[in-house]
Amino acid sequence: MTQPEETLVEVLNVDFLLHRQIFPSYIHEGRPTKRVFKPRGVDNGLLSTHKTTSRAMKESCRIYREILNRPSGGVAPLTVGEVNSVSLKVFEDPTHSEKPEAVEFEKDHCVVDFRGLEVTGIDAKAIKLLDLAITRGPFIL
Repeated sequence: MTQPEETLVEVLNVDFLLHRQIFPSYIHEGRPTKRVFKPRGVDNGLLSTHKTTSRAMKESCRIYREILNRPSGGVAPLTVGEVNSVSLKVFEDPTHSEKPEAVEFEKDHCVVDFRGLEVTGIDAKAIKLLDLAITRGPFIL
């Protein structure tokens, strides 16, 4: 659950790696699309990610799929610094899990803030983030 705007704490460590889960429908012909980095209407302009310093992408994907029972076609990696480079901020947004195996994972939940952008701005930034993630690679699909 996202906290009220005034209580969000910005992630300032530009080296933190963010893992963005990829909805299976966001993969076209074996490649992630810009939709991976585009918040959905229900997200209220906040794109979910999980920060890590050591968790492997395969482990993030496994927790998301097997423990949290959520659909994932894979993981796209970006650093906080790469997100900042396209004039977006990352905020802490820890969530609570009833599943002991997911407690640490959910504490690392963060959001990329797209609020205040028009649709064309969101699309442009989603494309830039996808390009950065493709350059950074590898994706776990």
